This record gives sequence, C-alpha cells and structure tokens, in this order.
Amino acid sequence: MAPVTTHSLNKHHAHLILTDQRYYSFPKHYHETYSVAILTDGLKHFRAGRTECTLHCANLVTMNPCEIHSGESLTEEGWQQIVLLFDENSADKFAEENGLDKLIFSKTEKDDAFLRNRLIKTYRDAVDSETEMEKEHSFETIMGLLFYKENAADIPVYHNISGIQRAVEAMTDEPQQKHNLNELAHKAGMSKYHFLRSFRKTVGLTPHAYLNMLRIERARRILLTTDNNIADIAAGCGFSDQAHFTRAYKKIYGTPPGSIIRK
Repeated sequence: MAPVTTHSLNKHHAHLILTDQRYYSFPKHYHETYSVAILTDGLKHFRAGRTECTLHCANLVTMNPCEIHSGESLTEEGWQQIVLLFDENSADKFAEENGLDKLIFSKTEKDDAFLRNRLIKTYRDAVDSETEMEKEHSFETIMGLLFYKENAADIPVYHNISGIQRAVEAMTDEPQQKHNLNELAHKAGMSKYHFLRSFRKTVGLTPHAYLNMLRIERARRILLTTDNNIADIAAGCGFSDQAHFTRAYKKIYGTPPGSIIRK
C-alpha cells in the first residue's frame, strides 16, 4: 500500500494529504474541518447531502465542517486524490483579517478548472517549501482563492508603498533573522494576504524570495572577502543549513558557492 503523507500548514490548523494510493470507496463519514478534494486520476461517484456528482480531473468538491459524504469509484482502477483540511479557527481568522464574511461553501461541486489548477500548484509550492514563510505564503494564497471564489469578489491590491517600504527595511537591516509573515504584515499595516499581494506588485518578488536574495548576496560578499567556513556563513546569513544555502545560491548563480575561487 502506498504511503499517505500529511503536510501541516498554518501551525497545524490545516493539513494537506497526499498519496499515490488508489481508493475504491468511502463509507458515509464527515470531517470536523472544512475540506477540499481534488482527483488527480480516475472517476468517483460522490455524495454529500443532497448533492450527487461525478468527481473527475477537471472539477473539485468543497465541504463545510461536519457535512456527511461518501463515494465510490466508477472505474476498476479506482481514484487518486489530494485533500486539504482546515479548521474553522483558521478560516474565521482569515475572514476577520480581510473584512470578509464567514466562509460557507454554498455549492459542493465546482466545475472550475482555473481554481483547481491554481490550488494544485499552490499545494505543490507548500509541499516544496523550505521555510515557514513559504508555507505561510502558500496557506494565505489557498485561503484567498477559496474565499474570494466563494464570495465572487474581485481581489483588491492595496498600494501601501510606505508600509511595504517598512517591511523591506526590516528585512534589509537584519536578513539573518527569522522574519515571519505576521510580523512583516503588521509592520506594513496590512493583513497577511493583502501584504503578500501588494509586496509582489510593488517589489516584483514575494517577501520570501526578496529575503532569500538579501541572504544570498550577503553570503556571497562574505565568501568573496573572507576565508570563513561555508557552513558558518550559511548559518550567519539566516539559512537553515549549508545545504539550504547551496540550493538557494545555485538557483541564482548556476553553480554552488563552493565553486568560488577564494584568495
């Protein structure tokens, strides 16, 4: 049996469940959390309350907490899926921070290939995250996609240049520190979600990518001007370890930091 991997997001208030396992049926059950299910292969007959639909590789289903549901495969090969679970506390907090109504999924089945594909991409970003800020970014993006889709509202972008500048200065002054999204958004005077969107619009990079560049450039200067150990440089510039620094450096410069000829 293929292993099931659960990735925790938002300080364990959300969980992303991934597996190569194939499923054939689920009895009636419910989750205490909100849930979003996306098939990556196969066909599934899905029931939730009065809703019955065929879940396939171009739609998705969203469920409110405690909605009873079940499903059976429509093929002998079964189905594969990605499931996101997030609790009411995290949804209510996002709503409060962004001036939105409580999240209530009014329709279970969503025939929305754009939303499906954006969610899958963001799920992958979350799984590949190397830092807590990247995970926070992914979670806020997921919440924004679900909330604004449900409310059929345009997503505003706030042009708070002075607020963004305060966040930039905080990272520039101390790139080695463990900056978090909540702290930076607070400095900017914005919700985390709107801070992420505005920062990228203003600076051209995500906060995490910008912080990463600050760390890479600082580490490179030290590499070129000292004979310090690479592992010590990595730690001193805010990277979790030498391997993390090497991956980040190589993405930008195409070669590992150890290839620099130091004199």
